Amino acid sequence: MAGLVMGQVTTTYSTSGSYTFTVPAGVTSVTVECWGGGGNGGNRTSNGTTGGGGGGAYARSVISVVPGSTYDVRVGTGGSATLNGADSWFINNTAILAKGGASVGNNISNGAAGGSGAASIGDVTYSGGNGANSGGTGGGGGSSAGTAANGANGSGQNGGSAPAGGADGGDGANAGFFTPCSEGDAGSGPGGGGGGSERTSNFWCSTVFGGAGADGQVSITYVIPPPMNDVCSSATSLSIGASGSCPSGATSGSTLNSTADGSFSCDGAGTNNGVWYSFTAPAGGAVNLLINEVSGNHEAAIFDACGGTEVFCDNTPNSESVTGLTPSAQYFIVVWSDAGNEGDHEICLELPPTPPVNDDCASAVNLIPGTSCVPVTGNVALATQSIPAITCNTFTGDANDDVWYSFVAAATSETVEVTGSVD
Repeated sequence: MAGLVMGQVTTTYSTSGSYTFTVPAGVTSVTVECWGGGGNGGNRTSNGTTGGGGGGAYARSVISVVPGSTYDVRVGTGGSATLNGADSWFINNTAILAKGGASVGNNISNGAAGGSGAASIGDVTYSGGNGANSGGTGGGGGSSAGTAANGANGSGQNGGSAPAGGADGGDGANAGFFTPCSEGDAGSGPGGGGGGSERTSNFWCSTVFGGAGADGQVSITYVIPPPMNDVCSSATSLSIGASGSCPSGATSGSTLNSTADGSFSCDGAGTNNGVWYSFTAPAGGAVNLLINEVSGNHEAAIFDACGGTEVFCDNTPNSESVTGLTPSAQYFIVVWSDAGNEGDHEICLELPPTPPVNDDCASAVNLIPGTSCVPVTGNVALATQSIPAITCNTFTGDANDDVWYSFVAAATSETVEVTGSVD
C-alpha cells in the first residue's frame, strides 16, 4: 500500500468477531483490506506427525460509502481441529471477502490448502499459502497472503515466510526424547496457518495439538478531508454578539486535518495549520475576540483581506480586545495550531463593554458649584484610555480608567471633593 498521507486514517480489526464501522463525516470512499483466518495444524491422538494448516487469503477493494452510515465487519476466527479458518468480510459476505485457510484433521499427515484468492471477493485478491505435509516432523503452516502476492507455502517443518503485508505460518513440531508430546506453533496474525504436531509416546501423551491458526483481519483506510474553512477564501462567517454574549454564542471549529498557512508575526517558527473565519467590523471599530481551547493549542491572527495585511496577532488569544478596525470593513481571522498539536476550539466575537457616558472629555458630566456639596455618582468601571497614567498623592492610576467632569467656576477658588472605593 502507498505511504500515509495527511489526514489518512486506518481502522484495524484484528480479533475475531463482529463489529460495525461508522463512516466519519466528509468521508465518501474507503479502501478495505481483508485477511481470512488461518487453518489449524493437525492434532495427534496416536503416535505420528501431522500437516500444517493453510494461510488465509487476502482481498482488497475501494468502495463508496455514505458519511455517518454504519457497515458490518466480520473478522474470521483462526481454525480449530474441526473447523477451517473462517472468512473475513466487510458489509456482507458478497461484498468484500477473504477466504480462510483450511485446517488439518486429526492424525492427517497432509498439509491443508490456503484460502483461495479465486474464491475471495475484491478488486484485488491473493491466495494464502498451503500447509506442508508432515514427515519426520510436523508440517509448517502456510503464510497468509500479502497485499501484492500469494502467501508462501510451508516447507518441511518450517512455516511459510509471508510476503509483505501477510503473516508467517507456524513451524511444525519436532518431538525429542524429552519432548514426546510436541505441539505445532501457532500461526502469526493476520491469518497465518498453524504448524502440525508430533507425538512419539503412547504412555506420556494423550492428544497433542497442532498450532492454532491466527485470526484474520479487516483494515479500513480513508482520508479525512480538511475542514471546510481550511483556506481564507472559504472562511466561515462569524456574527458579533452583544457585550457579554460570549461564550454562549461561540462557533465550534477544529484545526484537525487542516493544512499549513505559513508564518505570522507572533509565531514565525514551525508549521502552522489553521482554519479561517470572517467578520464585518462594527461601527465602533472594536471587538472582543474569545477563543476557548477544547483540545490542542491555538493561536490567532486577523487580516484585512485574504493575503492582506496582518492587523492583530496573539499566540495565547483566550480573550483579547481588538481595536482600530475600519467600521463596516471585512476582516479575516486565522486560528492555527502548531503541527502535532491540532485540536478543537470555540471562537466568539462580541462588542466591547459600553463605557461610562463621560468616558471622553467631550462628554464630560457638568458639575454645578454651590454653597453645599451635592454628590454626583460616577464609576470608572469599563472606562477607556484618554490620557497617559497620572500620579496623584503617590497613587498612579491606570491609563485606561478615566472619566470626565466639567464645571463653570463661580468664584476664584472652588473645593472639589472626591470620595470612592477601589475594587
